[in-house]
Amino acid sequence: MANQVRKGGSKIKTITRDEFQANIPQHIGPMVDEAAKILAPLWPIRTFIARNPLMGLDDRPFHEAVHQGYELLGRRGYLSEQQFVEFYHAGRITDDDLDRALEAWHHRLSQESRHEANTPWIATMGLREWMRRLFFILSNQYVPVSYSSFLETLPVTFPGSATGRNPQPLEGEHDNVLWTVLVEKLSRTASFLQDMAKENGEDGSHHHFGGREWNAFFAQIVEDDVHQIGPRMTLGEWCESLLDTDTVEQINAQIIKWSAAFLDEGQAAWPMPGREKGFYLAWKDLAARDLWGRTVGIRDFSQKIQQLPDQAEKALITLLMQMGIPSEHWTVYLARHLGQLPGWASFIKWRANQSDYVWQTKYPANLVEYLVIRLFYEAVLVETLCVETWGIKGSLSGIKDFFQKHAAEYYVRREYRREGTRWIASPSLKRLLIQHCKETDRRSKKTPEHEWQFLAMGIYREQFIYEQFRQVEQVFRVVKDLHLDLDQIKKLSTNELDQLLSWIQLFNHETRAQIWLEAYEEHFRYHLLQRLPPTSSTVRQGSKDRPMAHVVFCIDVRSEGFRRHLEETGEYETLGTAGFFGVPIRFRPFSKDEVRHLYPPLLSSNTLIVEEPQPGQVKSVDRHMNFIWGKQWLERLTTVLKYNLMAPFTFIEASGWTWGVKAVSKTLWPRATVQMRDWLGQRINPPVKTLLNLGQGREDGHHLSTAPGMHLGFSLEEQAQMVRNALSVMGMTRNFSRLVLFMGHGSHSENNPYASALNCGAVGGHHGGNNARALATMANNPDVRRLLKQQGLVIPDDTLFLAGEHNTTTDEVTLYDQDAVPHSHRQEFDRLRWALHQAGVQNARERCLTLPGASSRRDGSRAVQTVQYLSENWAETQPEWGLAGNAAMIIGRRALTEDIDLDGRVFLQSYDFEEDAEGQSLEAIMTGPMIVAYWINMEYYFSTCHNPGYGSGSKVTQNVVGLVGVMQGSQSDLQTGLPRQSVMDGSQLRHEPMRLFVIIESPHSRVAAVLRRQALVERLVVNEWLYLVARDPVDGHYWRIRNSGQYEKLDVEVLHGKDEGKTVTDVCSAE
Repeated sequence: MANQVRKGGSKIKTITRDEFQANIPQHIGPMVDEAAKILAPLWPIRTFIARNPLMGLDDRPFHEAVHQGYELLGRRGYLSEQQFVEFYHAGRITDDDLDRALEAWHHRLSQESRHEANTPWIATMGLREWMRRLFFILSNQYVPVSYSSFLETLPVTFPGSATGRNPQPLEGEHDNVLWTVLVEKLSRTASFLQDMAKENGEDGSHHHFGGREWNAFFAQIVEDDVHQIGPRMTLGEWCESLLDTDTVEQINAQIIKWSAAFLDEGQAAWPMPGREKGFYLAWKDLAARDLWGRTVGIRDFSQKIQQLPDQAEKALITLLMQMGIPSEHWTVYLARHLGQLPGWASFIKWRANQSDYVWQTKYPANLVEYLVIRLFYEAVLVETLCVETWGIKGSLSGIKDFFQKHAAEYYVRREYRREGTRWIASPSLKRLLIQHCKETDRRSKKTPEHEWQFLAMGIYREQFIYEQFRQVEQVFRVVKDLHLDLDQIKKLSTNELDQLLSWIQLFNHETRAQIWLEAYEEHFRYHLLQRLPPTSSTVRQGSKDRPMAHVVFCIDVRSEGFRRHLEETGEYETLGTAGFFGVPIRFRPFSKDEVRHLYPPLLSSNTLIVEEPQPGQVKSVDRHMNFIWGKQWLERLTTVLKYNLMAPFTFIEASGWTWGVKAVSKTLWPRATVQMRDWLGQRINPPVKTLLNLGQGREDGHHLSTAPGMHLGFSLEEQAQMVRNALSVMGMTRNFSRLVLFMGHGSHSENNPYASALNCGAVGGHHGGNNARALATMANNPDVRRLLKQQGLVIPDDTLFLAGEHNTTTDEVTLYDQDAVPHSHRQEFDRLRWALHQAGVQNARERCLTLPGASSRRDGSRAVQTVQYLSENWAETQPEWGLAGNAAMIIGRRALTEDIDLDGRVFLQSYDFEEDAEGQSLEAIMTGPMIVAYWINMEYYFSTCHNPGYGSGSKVTQNVVGLVGVMQGSQSDLQTGLPRQSVMDGSQLRHEPMRLFVIIESPHSRVAAVLRRQALVERLVVNEWLYLVARDPVDGHYWRIRNSGQYEKLDVEVLHGKDEGKTVTDVCSAE
C-alpha cells in the first residue's frame, strides 16, 4: 500500500513495507517530513512571521485543505453560519451573490450527485430558486422537534418506550398532521422493530440473542475500527473512545513540560541540564529519574526509558513496531501525533531547519526526537490501561484479538463514549449502560457476555430509531418552511421524499459554509472592481512635471490611509513596494550585540550591515557606552538577586517600593511616565549620530569576514544592482523628483508579546527603517549613480534620497540623517516634513473612528493624544488593529486607486506594465510581495475563523514561555496565531476573513506567462488559495485567471464616481 488515503479524499504519501527492509532508519527523516506537512513553521514570537497555517497543504484545493485541518488538527476553517447570516441581513451578501455561489457549487457536483430532474418543488420554483430557499432554510436556526414527539407518533411501541400515544405532540393542527404524514412515509421503524422481534423472540425481550449474524455484525465493527488505528486515530485516542480516561491529555502534559524546559531561550532561572546532547537524549537522561511514571501507576517506568535505543530514529521504529502500527500507516499516524500539539511541533519544525540559529546550534532538536518522546508516553500509558482494564497487551494485535471475542462489549463502550445516553429512550437500558461502562477493571468483575450482547442489541435498536427521527425532522423542517400544500405532500411518493432528503444531506454544514464564504467573497470582489476607473482613458497618467516629492511606502494595508492623506496635502506622488525595499540584510544596531534578519522569510542573506557612530563623537560614544554597560550590569545584578535563594527577601525590602512607584505611574499616567522616561534618557544618555557601514570602497570585491558564511556590506556593483532592481520593480525609472523618501514602518506598544506582529512582515517582524536607510544611502552614492547611468538608469544630480520610518501605532514619522540634507533642498524638506505630520494627524483621526474607546476622538489633536496613549499604556490589549481587514492586493499604477478610500483593506504594490515588457518585474512581485501578502491574509483569515485553534486566544490569559512564544494559562500548547484582540472588537469581527483578491494591471497573457514559469504560484491560483484577476491596461476589462492557460472575462458594471466619499466597506454594505 503505497499511499494511505486520509478522510476527505486527500492523501499522505507513505513508505511501503518493502522500502523499509533495506535500511529502515534512513527512511524515518523523509517520513517525518511528510507527516509534518500539516504544520506550518512557527517563528519565535519576538519575530512573529505571518504565514498560512496550512501552507503544507496548499498543494490541494483550499476547501479540501480546510477539511484536512479540521480532521487532523481539530480546527474550524470557516466563520460560523450565524455570522454569515448576519452578513446577509446587513447587505454584505445578496441574493445574486448566493445564486452565483450556488450555481458554481452545483456545477462542481458530480453527475451522480445532481438531483434536479422531475421533482415537484424544482418544477414549481426552478432550480435557482429551489437551491436558494433550501439553503436558507438549513442555514437559519430553528427550534428542534423533541425526540419524545417522534416516539409518541410511532405506530408501534417497544420495550422501554413511552406507553400511549399523544395525538398532539406539536403545536398547531397543521404541524401535527404534517408530522404524522412524514413519519408514516419516511420512518422504517415499525418494520425494523418487527424484524428484530422475529429474530430475538416474539416477546421482544432480547434474551434470545440472534446468534451468529449479530456476532458477525459486531465483530465486523471491531475489524473496521481497528483498521482506523493509524489512518484515523492514535492508540491513545482509541483508549479514550472506549474508556473514561484522559490519555491524550496526559501525553500532552508531559510533552509540554519537557518541550518548554528544553526549548527555553533564557527565561528559566534554572535551565534544563544536558541540552547540548539534543532533545531526545537530554529527555532520556532526566525522564528516567522522573517520579511521574510511578504516580500514574506505570510499572518499571525508569527501566523502560533506559531500554530505548540511543538513536532517535531507531527508538521511533521500536515504539511503532511495539504498538503494532502497520508500516503503511506510519506517516499518517505520526501526522496525527503532530496535530495533537501543533504549536510546539511547529516551533521545533522551524528551529530544526535553521542551521545558523544560535539556540539550535547549541541545543539541537528535531521532530523525530519530539515524536519518540510522544510515542513513548503513549505506549506506556496504553499498555497500563489495557493491562489494568482487560488484562491484555497494549498493542494493535492484542486489542484486535481480545475484542474479536468480545465484540458486543466493544460496540457498547464505543457508542457510550460517542453519544452518552442522550438518544436512549428506555430508562432501564440507560441505567444498565451507565453501570457497565463505568467499569474500569474488567478482570476483577466479569460482566457476562450475554449482558453485553443485550446492551449492544438495545443500543443498535435505539440508534436506528434515533436516526429515523433525525431524517423525519430534517424533512419536516424543510417542508414546513416551504409552506407546501398538505394535500400535495400527502401525494408525494416515498422516492420523492428520499430525493428531498438527499438534497438536504448535500447541503451539509461544511458545504453551506463553503457556499457562504464564496458568496461573501464574491460580494467584496465585485464591488471593489466597480470602484476602480472603467478604462485606461479615465486613469490619470502621472504628471509630466516633477512632483514635489516621491514617497515610497510599504505595501502594508496600513500605509493606504497615510498615502491618501499625504497626497491631499500637496503635489506628492506616493508609491508602494515590499517594506524591505529590495535590500535583504542582516543588521547590527549600534551598541548592541544582536543581529537582526531584515528580509522576508522567503529570502536569506549573508550580508551584514553595521550601524556605526559618525566621526567626531568620541565623548558622546564613550558616555553612551558607559550608560549601556551600567544598565547591563544593573540588569544582571537584579536577575542574580531575584533568583538567589536568600537574597529576594532583602532585595524586595530594599527596592520593592521603586517597583511599586513604577507600576502605579505606568498604570495611572502612562503618557506622562513615558515622557519623563524619554526626558531623563535624553539627558543621561544623549543620542549618538550614526551611519550605516555598507562596505563602501570594496570595488575589489574583498569581503571583510565577520562570521562563517557572512561578509560585511556590498560591493558597488551589488549596490547599483539593488538600487536598479528596487526602482525598476515599482516602475520608478524616470521623472525623479528632487526628494525621494523611502518610508519603512514599525510599531510601538508596551507590555505586548505580539509587538513584532505589528511590525513589517517584509523585514521578518522588525522595523523597516534601516532597510530604507540602506537603500537611500546606496542611491545617494555618486559612484553607484555613475554605474547606474552606464546601465541606462539616469538619476538627476539634484535628486536626494531620504529615509524614514512610519510608526503605525501613533502615525508619527521619524526621518533619518536630517543633518545631511543640503541647504539647496532644505525648503522642500521642511515642507515635506510638515506634510507628513499633517497626514499623520489625519490618519490618526481616521483610525480613531474604529479603535476601541477612541471613536469620539474626531479632532486631530485629540486623536494624536489618543493613539499615543494607546501606544504607551502597558494595560492596553489593542494599541492598533495591525493588518486586520486586509482582503485584496492591487498591483498597478497609483492612478488606479488614487482618490479612492480603500478603508485600509488593500495592499498597494506599484507596477507599470509599460516599463516591464519582459514581465520580469511582475514575476518578482508575484513571487515575492504577493506571496507575503497571501501569507498575511491567511494568518488573519484562520486566526479569525477559529481563534482558539489557529489563533492564540485572549491576551489577558496568556503567559510568555521560554521567550519563544505564549501559552494559555500556566500550561498549554504553544499558541501559533494572532490573539483575539487583533481580529475581534469585543464580540464583533474587526477582521473579515476572506481569501486574498489580487488585481494586476497587465495584459492577462503576461500574467499567465508568469504562472507558466512559476509552478508554486500557479498552484495557489489553481487551488483557489487566492483569487487572481488581470485588468487589461487598454480597455479596462477584467480577466479571471484560473491557471496559466485558462481565463475568463468578467462582466463588471462600473460605479466609479457614483459613490464619492464612501469607503470600499461602505459600498459593500450599501444595497
